[in-house]
Amino acid sequence: MTSAYDKCIEKSLDLQRVLDQELDRTDKYDLLIDFIHIAKAFPSKTPNPYSFEIPQIDSKSLEQWANQRGWDVKPAPEATKESKRNMPPIRFTRNNIT
Repeated sequence: MTSAYDKCIEKSLDLQRVLDQELDRTDKYDLLIDFIHIAKAFPSKTPNPYSFEIPQIDSKSLEQWANQRGWDVKPAPEATKESKRNMPPIRFTRNNIT
């Protein structure tokens, strides 16, 4: 029997590729991406206390991945809808590495 985490991991590399393509194509300096998309691309083994369906984000892996591509990442609680305040979008900001 495959766990929910194992299923997330199976799909995460494909989702990371999609995210990488989206970041490559944008000409924006600052980009918000929904928590759910990032959580599925970078799932943590730690359960999400607010949802059984959506994993927590493996922040360390996400930060390392983003930094290698020239982006800084951090949660954007200021852009969160009240109903999703525990799962804020993730802000990608281009860093100065070129």
